[in-house]
Amino acid sequence: DMEGDLKTMHVKIVSAVRSNNDYNNQPTVLVTFEWTNNTDKNNSFAVLASPQVFQNGQALDTAIYSENPAGYDSNSDFAEVQPGAAGTVTIGYTLKDDSEVTVDVTDLFDLNDSAKVVHKFTV
Repeated sequence: DMEGDLKTMHVKIVSAVRSNNDYNNQPTVLVTFEWTNNTDKNNSFAVLASPQVFQNGQALDTAIYSENPAGYDSNSDFAEVQPGAAGTVTIGYTLKDDSEVTVDVTDLFDLNDSAKVVHKFTV
């Protein structure tokens, strides 16, 4: 499902779309998340969440852009939001090929991955 509750947040995987090539001229996918801070203090997505994107079962590297794609905010996963407030996060990943991607979000410190939100996208 594209949306669900983790221990520390409610998260929705909004989209995963083909985007600008990275600094190595490799194709990328830009993933957009919407999340709500369900902790009792200010937090950022980067501190609470472990987002991963896979192709053929292998995790993709985070993309580094020489020119930022439209709609991409490189600081969005570090932006703090207050308890109960929502934020939008954009993260790019370098693609290995044209196969479908699986976006997987768990709580950063939940070693059992007891709660996760997963969705597959064709890019």
